[in-house]
Amino acid sequence: MENSIQESIPPSNNKLTYIILRKFFNFVGYSGVLFIIYGVISTGTGSVWQLLERWVTPVSAFLTLTATILVSASVYFHAQDIHPPERFSKFVSAPSVITCCLIALCFLFINRSLPPVIVNGFALLGISGGFFRIQRKPSTY
Repeated sequence: MENSIQESIPPSNNKLTYIILRKFFNFVGYSGVLFIIYGVISTGTGSVWQLLERWVTPVSAFLTLTATILVSASVYFHAQDIHPPERFSKFVSAPSVITCCLIALCFLFINRSLPPVIVNGFALLGISGGFFRIQRKPSTY
């Protein structure tokens, strides 16, 4: 019998745990957006910021791999109450990410490459969306 993540956490810590997880999921998504913005600006202008350039690729790769591990490990913390997508996801974030990905694919076909930071940014956005789908909605805490 599988235990859900809700059952494996003591009840007194449930609400705090979910709030912390949700903040982390938002952090992952916003990091993805920032990596995409930086990659687009640095590629578009041809200029790089040395201080950022030193850290942006390894940090984006680290976050992408860490988030992928967490999404994969979520199979061990199965929750019985999978929920439909939230309105914001359905009408704002998902269409925005899909549109931006299609634009990035066009650039990939035209230029034959994309900076790894941009690719990692899109990966983080996708993973962040997956995180929200595997966690209960805040109203059910």
